[in-house]
Amino acid sequence: MNSLASLFEPFIETDYSLFDTILFSYAGLYRNVKGCHFTHKASDLQNACLADLLAARAESLGYIVTKLSGLDADVKTALVEKSFYKKHFVLNDSNYAVFSPKDSLCMVFNEEAHVSFRAVLPGLNLLGAWDRVNETDNAMAKQLDWAFDPELGYLQADLALSGSGLYAGFRAHTPALIMSGLADSAFKRIIEAGFMVNGRYSAHGNTSLFDIGLPPGSREAEEDSIQKLEEIARLLHEYEKSSREQLMKRSQLDVLDSIGRALGRANCARLVSRDEATEIILGLRFGIVAGVLEGLSLGRISDIWQQLEIKTHKAAKNSMPETGTEQHAAVPESCFRARVLAKELSALHFRKGL
Repeated sequence: MNSLASLFEPFIETDYSLFDTILFSYAGLYRNVKGCHFTHKASDLQNACLADLLAARAESLGYIVTKLSGLDADVKTALVEKSFYKKHFVLNDSNYAVFSPKDSLCMVFNEEAHVSFRAVLPGLNLLGAWDRVNETDNAMAKQLDWAFDPELGYLQADLALSGSGLYAGFRAHTPALIMSGLADSAFKRIIEAGFMVNGRYSAHGNTSLFDIGLPPGSREAEEDSIQKLEEIARLLHEYEKSSREQLMKRSQLDVLDSIGRALGRANCARLVSRDEATEIILGLRFGIVAGVLEGLSLGRISDIWQQLEIKTHKAAKNSMPETGTEQHAAVPESCFRARVLAKELSALHFRKGL
């Protein structure tokens, strides 16, 4: 727990690059160990032995290594909420959690590849994330031989995905593009440029999250791919910024109504699902970015979002009656989630004059 305590540290109150649009950037590398069966072809024992070997090599380089069985539920939730690991991965207690002391990079064993390095940084910082994974890859390569072919590149279980082994992308929040009706044309251009786009629209159409990333199996030079992706992120930011400014001029009441509804649900809702909580927070985030709401910073509301499930679980757990006391009807987590939202977001209010 103590070794991963920095997972709970708040965002530094500073200006992350393009943080109003880009929530976070990530970069990673897939690597397979020469002479070993690919993960899906190996036995459970072989995968376990390889994971032990990789963990030992990482620990010798100064990385924090621990079995997930040794972490409590709060830390596991933080690992998922901060986009380091997938939920199904942390549910397997035999898996390892491996972090650099700088806490911006993790290693994942025996998923898509024997090992993948993944750095996640707030805002637009793809080059910084790439530097971290490249540094780690070079350090591990001094202790292990990666499966590599001069013509195909770094070998993967799916031969078509062999190449640089690089994966990278960013998550964008573009509510103004959605409200203005310009999202389709903007993302069409990004797709035509050869990038992958996965998006989720809210039920009310006023918030959106999009993951934009490199296509799998890229064989371009890593630095060139990262640079092109950064250019796409900056272009998308300009689209969103322009749409936001136009909406505030032409459709201010629509914007205020959308943000006001999110604020109303945050203050008054009694049952809030996980998906609705995301909608609420993103709606309020839009209000802060648009200069409509004040009382919380972007960094603070991002912290609230990442800590929401942890605090919801704690509130629900603390409400459970002690053994032997009178039993009451179970209160759903959606109720505690609503209470946490109302408390944590109580400082938000409309800017005077709106």
